[in-house]
Amino acid sequence: MDRFSSLILTVLAERMTRAGIHRYGVEAEPFSVVWCVLSGGKLVGFTYDQDQDVTGWHRQPIGGSGVSNPSSASRRRMAWVMTSG
Repeated sequence: MDRFSSLILTVLAERMTRAGIHRYGVEAEPFSVVWCVLSGGKLVGFTYDQDQDVTGWHRQPIGGSGVSNPSSASRRRMAWVMTSG
């Protein structure tokens, strides 16, 4: 039987997603980042580099009054984020 396992990657920074993740998108290049729009409209990211054993959550302060869904649909696998105002 095939099995999958996953790590709880918020264990060292639970405060980063405490507001709840509303939407997310994945960026594969140039770095592996999961971009999350929190329920309160703030943007955070989680950078993951398995080869270097590096993980980290980071806040991304941006201007405007809201953040749209991070899109990762492009052929380059890059995330795009739009704000209003």
